[in-house]
Amino acid sequence: MNHQEIEKINKIFLMLERELVETKKALDNINKSIDKYDKYQYTKIV
Repeated sequence: MNHQEIEKINKIFLMLERELVETKKALDNINKSIDKYDKYQYTKIV
């Protein structure tokens, strides 16, 4: 592999890393929303 190919692969990995970070944040937000909803439903039932 030459330097240009390595740089191209490195850029792809950096993009993937950013996507994973954004996806993790989104999933964490979804989990927080679900937790709030579950707590609300529990208190509503009781």
